[in-house]
Amino acid sequence: MTDNNVEPLLPYDQPKTQPAVHGGQLSIVSTVFLLCALSLGVGVFLVPTVFGSLGLIAGVGLLLFFGSVSTAVGYFVVGIASDLEVSSMADLAQCIVGDRKAANVLVIYSNISVIITLVTGNAGHLQLVATMMFDLMEVFITGNYGDYECTRVHKGIILAIFLLVVMPYCFISDLSLLKHVGESVSVVVILTCTVVMASCFSRLQTHGADGLAGGSFPLPAAPPDAATLLRLVPTICYTYTSLFTLFPIRSILIASDGPSVAQKRLQDAVLFSGCLQTAIYTSVGVVASITFGTSAGHIVHGHANGNGNILYNFPNHNYPITFLCLCLVVVIVLDYPVIQFPAVEAVLRMLPKERGPCCPSCSSWFGFSARHIVSLCFASIVLAMVVFVPRLEDLFGLCGSLGISGYCYVVPGIVIASKSRDNKSHVGMLFGGFVVVLGVGVFIASTCFVVKHIMQD
Repeated sequence: MTDNNVEPLLPYDQPKTQPAVHGGQLSIVSTVFLLCALSLGVGVFLVPTVFGSLGLIAGVGLLLFFGSVSTAVGYFVVGIASDLEVSSMADLAQCIVGDRKAANVLVIYSNISVIITLVTGNAGHLQLVATMMFDLMEVFITGNYGDYECTRVHKGIILAIFLLVVMPYCFISDLSLLKHVGESVSVVVILTCTVVMASCFSRLQTHGADGLAGGSFPLPAAPPDAATLLRLVPTICYTYTSLFTLFPIRSILIASDGPSVAQKRLQDAVLFSGCLQTAIYTSVGVVASITFGTSAGHIVHGHANGNGNILYNFPNHNYPITFLCLCLVVVIVLDYPVIQFPAVEAVLRMLPKERGPCCPSCSSWFGFSARHIVSLCFASIVLAMVVFVPRLEDLFGLCGSLGISGYCYVVPGIVIASKSRDNKSHVGMLFGGFVVVLGVGVFIASTCFVVKHIMQD
């Protein structure tokens, strides 16, 4: 429990024990799907391309490694947050770290990591679906697939339309109202993965395995060099991002079920979501990369370019996948407010309570409009990133190296190590320290190689 005599580091970093909830109770299924709403997106269809560069052994090894570490971190964080009765990662860092200046830095770093990760992640999602929507219109409206180029202007227009559709949902302050969006995203992605793997098995019977030795596009036995490995590591990290929606979901569960039940349900959901994400990413990555090898995600048909997306390896007359591509466009666009929600909350926590520089009426007006203004600013940034960073793997790489490394590894690692030190748990201290080192390594090394790759465009 926080000390009531200690002044909070930031005006919005005080625990909210009774959050406003209007969307009803979350079932265990809804909780799992909301936790998966960010990671079970289009990133899963980029994994075979990553395997094409790293090889099966390194690719599967990294997926299992980061899946296990991320799930364990989430499980620990839920327990610690329940013990201290806090409502955000920033609150958790503030309670754990004794030195005020160090805690202040950690709180700000935590909030900035949330913002970077989720804004960049949304850009990666919309980058893919904007291009996919252009190609779907080309197939079904013009009938001349590959004849037209999706320029930056086309992509920007499509994206602007998408954002106009979903912006009203970005202004709500209760995440539980979007629980059906999380369920829809997870269901469509899981269904698409199932159809993709079935299509891969069918192709294996007729064309053989292009990714194995003797195939047309054999996978490498190992990463070609350390630079490639370090550049693609954060793309694997991106697959495990449930921690970003953990605290908003925890607040909803506490309001409906009480603290003790909420802790047990959320810890179970963390385990289920971690296993589900790991199983789906590994299955799709292995099956698709064996089927297509290094050509996975690199199919070019006229002006249409897969850009790392395995769905482009299937012909447009494969109507089950084509229809699911359209469904993906719809649910990923609707998922934008769910992904953005924790980032907006992070900004609002950092804003001062008294925001009106002129008069009380200005303060009241700005207080009412803060969420709207922040959401619109994020939409503008996402639009710019989609237009000017064309490669998917670079967007997802930046998301992992700059944001996920801090929020999902460095900050919770410090929290786990500090709490374990207080409890004299040597295992917890070692695990927390390892997670911190892992996060710092990804942040420093991977960011350098991702930025270098972007500069080559």
